[in-house]
Amino acid sequence: MKTVKYLWIVLFAVAAFHACKEENRFGLSSKDTSIPGTPIVLDVKPLYGGARIFYVSPSDEDLLQVMAEFDAANGEVFKFSASYFKDSIDVLGLGEDKEYTIRLYALDRAGNKSAVVPVQVTPLESSILRVAKTIEVKAGFGAFYLDWYNELKQSVNIVVDFEFTMDGAHRNIIQVLSSNREYDRQFIKDLTLGPDQPINMKITVEDIYNNITEPIEVNGLVLLQDIRIPKDDWKLPIPGDSIAGIPMVFGNYADGRLFRVIDDIIDWRINNNYINCQDNGRIGKGGVPALGDTINKWNLFIDLGAYYYLSRIVTHQRHSGGESGQSRGQYYDDENVGYYKMWYLDEDVGEDVIGNWVILDTEYVRGVWRPISEHKIPIPSGLSDVEWITNGQKGDEAYMYPDNPGFTPKSVRWFRYEAIAGFRDNYTNQKHNCLSEVTLFGKFDKPANNN
Repeated sequence: MKTVKYLWIVLFAVAAFHACKEENRFGLSSKDTSIPGTPIVLDVKPLYGGARIFYVSPSDEDLLQVMAEFDAANGEVFKFSASYFKDSIDVLGLGEDKEYTIRLYALDRAGNKSAVVPVQVTPLESSILRVAKTIEVKAGFGAFYLDWYNELKQSVNIVVDFEFTMDGAHRNIIQVLSSNREYDRQFIKDLTLGPDQPINMKITVEDIYNNITEPIEVNGLVLLQDIRIPKDDWKLPIPGDSIAGIPMVFGNYADGRLFRVIDDIIDWRINNNYINCQDNGRIGKGGVPALGDTINKWNLFIDLGAYYYLSRIVTHQRHSGGESGQSRGQYYDDENVGYYKMWYLDEDVGEDVIGNWVILDTEYVRGVWRPISEHKIPIPSGLSDVEWITNGQKGDEAYMYPDNPGFTPKSVRWFRYEAIAGFRDNYTNQKHNCLSEVTLFGKFDKPANNN
């Protein structure tokens, strides 16, 4: 007990010593009324929407930081700081092509402020103007989207003020798209507008310093039209059968069943409505060496039963989140496909194509697989568990041609979904053996030859 008692005394003494030491360190600051010296400006380098001021800090021993500030157009004062060991300070948010006066001064630990040094700066083109010049608006299916570049990665708001007429009534909607990414693409969805209902819009770019660009006008934007392709006539090949030289996935491992991928029932909680490919495919594990494939890719083929021009796809993941349905389950995680490619079968090939056919239900299927595009399902961030689940339940939509929305160049009967990887390890994880549902959109062309 004595040992413990002495130990506590020693610890208390050490703590008291350090407390006194801290008090003494700030003691000078708390009673200090000496004004620090002013920074000496050496050079000014203009930046996009700002400036970098190089200086020599004053030699005060209790110097805390160097400050710079300016008055925004709305009267608000924006301040920037640099620690005492730096030799420059960046001032941002200068939204106009004109000369600004920046107030530069030093600050010590006691809060004493030096005399102000006025610094005249003329910024380069503002960051929001540079963003505005890159904005592209493209019509999608029941939606439109905006692309833009933000090379400085500063936080910006893209304000989209758009209007249209629906059922004889005028509608006006304002949507704000926020981002600090170098490149971004964001959609405005769920617009049930026909070809005779064009959209007019004004787009402005704002920053956190209350700067705003002049409106960009886009008029007469007409959305693209497609339909959800009915699944009544869809067929799946037998596992292991080859279509144009590539084998069909197994999909029936454990609780998984292949037919469930087109039954319009989404896996939820523990209803086990998904396909399961065991170690990512069984059929074709190790790839098809002649085609240069790598390990663990698997392919799902769908006979649409008729010919359609394809426009987009919606995929649903396996949830399997327990009885309550409050768990995130396997959404955006283990076993689900996160990265896939899409192909269509081009049947308009010559008779000299050898080995690219199979007899299916007494019908010859012949052709060459043509690539459509590839897609990585984005992993959401900053969501609560409920939001995470809701996001997973609604599925992921991808355009066949995301950069230029439209349809496949030929009408398609055979569609190929090639699973590449899961979500983990930046879409390189090879455990991606589950998928709940595939839904396709497009427009009808003609019935199949045998119909």
